[in-house]
Amino acid sequence: MDDVSWMKELPLFWGNEHLFVSHAGIAEQAVNPFKEDDGYSVLWNRSPLKNIGKLQIIGHTPSKEPKYDEHSHSWNIDTGAAYSGYLTGVKVQPNGEVIEFIQEKTDSRDK
Repeated sequence: MDDVSWMKELPLFWGNEHLFVSHAGIAEQAVNPFKEDDGYSVLWNRSPLKNIGKLQIIGHTPSKEPKYDEHSHSWNIDTGAAYSGYLTGVKVQPNGEVIEFIQEKTDSRDK
């Protein structure tokens, strides 16, 4: 199986009773956050996130550093690797406790 075929088979999100991890998060005004072509879907959303009673971890909207939003109980970890010079990841306990953020320098050839 090639990489593109493998990626097409991946689910839109991962979660457990404490965590919800997706590309863009569940928007406050989302009607169906899993409808892939909707602008408020977990793929495309750039609007405020809904507090879903568990920690959301998202990317999609670059910021200078990982950013926590108390209202939605979410972390945006997209640090704009192409712009900032580093890619950010986060280690999280299954209960939603953040252990640490990890930053990897972007190779200048990737810009």
